Amino acid sequence: MKNIIIYLLFFLVNLSFSQNYSITYELKIFENKKSLENEYLKDYYLKAMEGAKNLTFVLRCEKDKSFFDYRNILSINSSETKAAIIKSETKRPYYIEKNWVYKIDKKKYIEKKYIIKDSLLTNWEITNETKKINNYTCYKATAKYKIINPKGVFYHPVIAWFCPEIPLQHGPRGFGGLPGLILELQYREIVFGATLIEKTNEPVIFNFEEEIIDQSEYDKKLLELRKN
Repeated sequence: MKNIIIYLLFFLVNLSFSQNYSITYELKIFENKKSLENEYLKDYYLKAMEGAKNLTFVLRCEKDKSFFDYRNILSINSSETKAAIIKSETKRPYYIEKNWVYKIDKKKYIEKKYIIKDSLLTNWEITNETKKINNYTCYKATAKYKIINPKGVFYHPVIAWFCPEIPLQHGPRGFGGLPGLILELQYREIVFGATLIEKTNEPVIFNFEEEIIDQSEYDKKLLELRKN
């Protein structure tokens, strides 16, 4: 019943909502005992934990579109910051339009730069658990997202705390699809937390300059490259 009320509130507020927002997120990477005990991963993981302190991210969003990327910082080329970007899967900016997520190559990872198109995660389960984030009441939602790598296909749990008071279906790192803006997101040991929420008149504009490729097709190309 409570979930129905949340969606009804979202629908009613969203009918007349036209405000754009800019949200700043901090990144935290928590300890993973298994990684820290691995002699090959320990140094990388410690660097990632330290590098996370150097990073902030900005989500610019309006009703049907959003753009998420890290801010330019002086330490962006340090080994710690690079490790944190790789660990948090934020080496690409994320653009969301309606039910699609676009991941934008900043450099060539395979034969050329691509814009990778994937469907927005929608298999959320909304709970009755709430907490305050920046004085906003947020609801907890859980889901699983798919990862494909040379070892196979894996599903990882993700937790989102979303705010129906801000009826925008967006969030950090390409996640969204909830009846409210995601102010905190956690997957594995990665946590994005909103530290500043600002209203803005700045529109979200993105130009598709590179070739668009489906995520499944990109994964095939990447796996073939690794085999060779």
